[in-house]
Amino acid sequence: MVGLPQKREAVARIKETWPKVSERRACELAGAPRTSIRYKPKGAGEAMRKHVREVALEHPRYGHRRVALKLEEKLKRAVSRRHVQRIMQRDRLQIRTRRRKKWVKSEPIATREITRPDEVWAMDFVTDWSVGVRRQLRILTIVDCATREALAVEVDYSMPSSKVALALAGLKRMGRKPAEIRVDNGPEFVGSPFQVWCKRNGVNVSHIQPGKPMQNGHVESFNGRLRDECLNGHYFEDVEDAREKIGAWRKEYLTDRPHSSLGGRTPAEFAAVVGVPTPFASAIVSKPKCARRQGDPTGKLRLALTAARLGQSNLISRRRA
Repeated sequence: MVGLPQKREAVARIKETWPKVSERRACELAGAPRTSIRYKPKGAGEAMRKHVREVALEHPRYGHRRVALKLEEKLKRAVSRRHVQRIMQRDRLQIRTRRRKKWVKSEPIATREITRPDEVWAMDFVTDWSVGVRRQLRILTIVDCATREALAVEVDYSMPSSKVALALAGLKRMGRKPAEIRVDNGPEFVGSPFQVWCKRNGVNVSHIQPGKPMQNGHVESFNGRLRDECLNGHYFEDVEDAREKIGAWRKEYLTDRPHSSLGGRTPAEFAAVVGVPTPFASAIVSKPKCARRQGDPTGKLRLALTAARLGQSNLISRRRA
């Protein structure tokens, strides 16, 4: 099948070979529509290209969808994601993604609907390296599965079960306590201090099956973002340097990074809407949201239902598909 580029080339050759042939006749001979032959791509405006480059260079690990969300907040108008994608492809600003191996599920994973904040928390560990003192860093991550908040990111050279319990106690003093915690079978989560704290505070501990991290997908997804956007881009001299850099990234994640499963809101904004205390609450800036969004992926309606059950549905801006 002959495509438009070949037809455009044929028209050009006809006009070059027979200069007296009109463009209309050349298009008829080549079977090409005149409107397509005469069309000249407008290209991306320099102003939009400048905005895209600024956001993409400020956040080098953002893809075109998240860059478009940031531009909508900045420009206070709708931004075409396809337009942003073309600009980033032309300027070579797209991130290179690693092709992931497709795993075949041996059996379905039992999941249940999460309807409110603090219903289920997910916890896990990430490891990194301190180049200054040449010691391994242990990073404890705690995520609320409903609001996607990074409730805690604790960094230390060692993280026994007692420090995990201390992190949970600190969150309880802030006014947050889960009904259930989903963890793997690591020694920190089967140790006595963690188990005793959960039992005394009426928290149910749910352990995933060994070798199946996908059953704790919320925290695994967060750990992937932490690794990709923070850990891979920094060297850490010592634990204090790691705490400072990871803490700065966590603040950006909570207050400035739009989340697709929250309808383009940040985790801190969504937590404020549903009325739960959140870290960095004073740093939340009310951002005008564009009414025009893409479709409603799985998860947004469930979280909107969460806010409705809390009597806060009128605070969530309704979006057009």
